[in-house]
Amino acid sequence: MRVKLDLDKVLAVIIALVFLSITIVVPMVTTRDKVKTYEILSDDDFKKYRFEGEGTEEDPYIIENLNAVEARKRPIVVKNTISYFIIRNNFFAYNPFNAIFIDSIAQGTAKIYNNSCIGHSSEGIRIESSDYVEVVNNTCLDNKIGIGLYNSNYGKIENNQLFRTQPVSGRNPSYNSGLFLEKSNHTSVISNFVKNTFSGFELEGSNNCTLIGNYITKTFQKGIVLESSSFCQIKDTTVESNSADGIILKYSHQNLIENCGIIDNLIGIEISDSDNNQFLLNSLTKNLVGIFISGSSFENIINLNEISNNTFEGIKIDSGTFNTIHHNSFFYNNLESTSQASDNASNNTWFDEVKSEGNYWNGWNTSLTYEILGDSNSTDPFPLDNPVIPIIPSSEIDIKILVMYLKTEFLG
Repeated sequence: MRVKLDLDKVLAVIIALVFLSITIVVPMVTTRDKVKTYEILSDDDFKKYRFEGEGTEEDPYIIENLNAVEARKRPIVVKNTISYFIIRNNFFAYNPFNAIFIDSIAQGTAKIYNNSCIGHSSEGIRIESSDYVEVVNNTCLDNKIGIGLYNSNYGKIENNQLFRTQPVSGRNPSYNSGLFLEKSNHTSVISNFVKNTFSGFELEGSNNCTLIGNYITKTFQKGIVLESSSFCQIKDTTVESNSADGIILKYSHQNLIENCGIIDNLIGIEISDSDNNQFLLNSLTKNLVGIFISGSSFENIINLNEISNNTFEGIKIDSGTFNTIHHNSFFYNNLESTSQASDNASNNTWFDEVKSEGNYWNGWNTSLTYEILGDSNSTDPFPLDNPVIPIIPSSEIDIKILVMYLKTEFLG
């Protein structure tokens, strides 16, 4: 009798567990994937999910206020559509691959605003083969890549937070960026914040891009990389306290780097196998080396920069020819040597040949030629009496006026 009672109890427990699994666990699992993930592979799918809106430019579909955590699929996938839509105010964490994946949609039909994307194994937000997509005010935390654009032109990447809670280390894969652009031309990257990633921004084969007002700090390697990317502009950007280089140009041509603060990096700016770039009105301070030129880098222009308190040379040329360096202000670089710069290449010019004006070298007797270290025996025969350092402007309008004035006064 006692044995039968125990068996009855066991049977009752089993029945209860089965009941709980059917009534609670199964509905939770099925509901999670059904409600919190959306795979939109045609315009009809927008209607199937009954999103608010009509899919027109004036009344786009709205995908909002979703909460997908550890779902079995990407929370939002949109492919091969022509309808207009907005993805906004969603929270996505620890889902497979991406939080948001956009592929091959009609140009200018997607806006991605105010979403949180946390802990994804690939990009938080991934855009493929889709032009004129806007990605604004999103927070991408602890993803492998915060935002990635691939073969997607005229994108707008603005005011996003792209960071990791802990700095990456050498054990992490190098393919880890706040923002990654591949063959994505004419992209605007404005006022984004990047911290603790392996690298900040990486552009590969992406031309005519504009990077303005961004702040990149404490990356394990590189702040900004332009590789095989030309006709880009990097302006009004701070690249600070990165473990390797602040800004790298590799196989990149006719870019403009202007009015940037490049502070406390291994190398401030590295120019490798790149030509006809301009570096104007930047502040390079407290790096190991301010500017380093190597490879077949030629006809780059370095003017009106403040180069100060770098441990070794303010400018170091390892190789490269016909580069022009003048009207820069050098302060307290390479203190353990006799010169603040070095040149081991040939045919580089350290003064303005038209105006017969060189650079300012603090503490130097300007009646004497300034000797540049290195095998080239380069000199600055026309050292300036006074530094060319912009007065700190009081407004954005003043900055524009000052930049125009300095360019006109010293560059003609």
